Amino acid sequence: MPIVSRETSVEKLIDNHPMAAAWLAQKGIVCVRCGEVFRGTLGELMAGKHFRPEQIDAFLGWLNDYLAEK
Repeated sequence: MPIVSRETSVEKLIDNHPMAAAWLAQKGIVCVRCGEVFRGTLGELMAGKHFRPEQIDAFLGWLNDYLAEK
């Protein structure tokens, strides 16, 4: 079962897995600016960065693998 999905709020992700913010930033997806967390879901954040649906699915797979290792 995945840890996160497209519907996971970014705020919940960062609250539960703070290290995910740095991991996302390394991949070019900034979800925290000036101390404020993006208000929306991971799917919305990535769609706003012009990821295609299949790219979002692949990326979330990598993120879930990373979080499962921690």
